[in-house]
Amino acid sequence: MGSSLTPEIEQATSPAVFVGHYGAAFLAKRVQPRAPLWALLLAAMWVDVMWAVFILIGLERARLDPSLPGFPVELEHMPFTHSLVATVAWAGFGFLVARHGFGWSRGVAVAIGAAVASHWFHDLPVHRPDLPLVWGEPKLGLGLWNYPIPELALEIAWLLATVVLLVRSAALDEATRTRIWRLALGLVVLQVVTAFGPVPPGITPLAATALLTFLAIPWIGSRVSSNGGRRV
Repeated sequence: MGSSLTPEIEQATSPAVFVGHYGAAFLAKRVQPRAPLWALLLAAMWVDVMWAVFILIGLERARLDPSLPGFPVELEHMPFTHSLVATVAWAGFGFLVARHGFGWSRGVAVAIGAAVASHWFHDLPVHRPDLPLVWGEPKLGLGLWNYPIPELALEIAWLLATVVLLVRSAALDEATRTRIWRLALGLVVLQVVTAFGPVPPGITPLAATALLTFLAIPWIGSRVSSNGGRRV
């Protein structure tokens, strides 16, 4: 059964805290240097990309609740994206697309699949009990969203720790290290601005904005290249 930490009285206006997920992309890049960074960034957020799509088309349900601390959204029904079974299925999909769609090596495909799978396990400590294993109950989540400032600090610290590990890789040149740091610091700035911004006017604009953001970040990541134009 899921358990939730006791909510704080504090109420935040944060539309979303998400940058911790990108830590999996940077960590996978360190382990598998040949994996394209843009693909890892997309894989780490693929579950949320599909969540935004499914919210917009009505396949999953969520509603705004500004009284909630931290992330002011009640995630009512999302078995196709955020159940453990669905996440494993999406990870398998990512592996197959990487291996057979793009023709990347098995090691790269495993890194892509692992980045997708990491999403559920990153969500587990921060979500309220809304993560199903298969469909309905039990739903899991430890509720760190109820403590918005410590949770934000934890996500940023995790992100930066994985970037430190990545930039120490001998597979990267100095110019690429600098670009990765710029990308990471840009993510931190984006997260801070988002965290202290106003609550969106509705779940539809929130999902649409999230979708555009989650697709733009891999595109920006694809601009990170080493000398000679070789993508990383």
